Amino acid sequence: MVRGWTLSQYKKRGPAAVCDVNAARDCILWCVNSTRWDWASGSWPLFWRWPLEYQAAIRDGIELRFKGPVSRWHVPQQAENDTLLVEGIRKKLSKVRDRGYIGKGRVESLTSFFAIPKGELDIRMVYDGMKSRLNGTLWVPWFSLSTVEQHLRATVPGSYMGDVDIGEMFLNFMLHESVWPYCGVDLTSVFPGKVDDGQVLWERWERCGMGFTTSPYQAVQGVMWAEEFILGDQKDPVNPFWYD
Repeated sequence: MVRGWTLSQYKKRGPAAVCDVNAARDCILWCVNSTRWDWASGSWPLFWRWPLEYQAAIRDGIELRFKGPVSRWHVPQQAENDTLLVEGIRKKLSKVRDRGYIGKGRVESLTSFFAIPKGELDIRMVYDGMKSRLNGTLWVPWFSLSTVEQHLRATVPGSYMGDVDIGEMFLNFMLHESVWPYCGVDLTSVFPGKVDDGQVLWERWERCGMGFTTSPYQAVQGVMWAEEFILGDQKDPVNPFWYD
């Protein structure tokens, strides 16, 4: 039962209603499997709490624009020789797979990935959309980000600062399904035990990955919508954020 409707009744309301039900089910499952401090099995924005005009975009991902045909890139992922590095990559990729950020489905083109050091004992994964020319094919509006120098113009001795960090920033946002087939990931060399001889293990990104040219634009847009909603009506004197 969803909002007083059975599932069969909801399906009669059209494809959008079915998308709502399926997405809401996944959201609830992720919430149930979370802990107080961590989205242990992954997360998905609770789209029904967002402004109505942005609910479809936050549920499905913003529809991206292609500047031309997407090149097909089928070059296998290069295997690493360093045992510790391989183990680190396997751990990072297992996490995003277990959380449903990488899923199974049709793959038309591959992307690649590599690891860079993060401190002395950790690595940061970079998911590269350049080699396959996917980044060059997708179009997003240009926008600027403030630099440290610009930030310092607004500070004086005694200023207080805070660090607000959103965990898994890009991965919180859905990649539009029209792009999924071109965001393949060759996992054959990382999980050899899951592949039979002569076979490959290809899966695909379904979230905004670090290294995709559209991820910063989509994530920042989503956060700006969220911030505006959280601040509320700034002309309402009852609102603690009202203009005064």
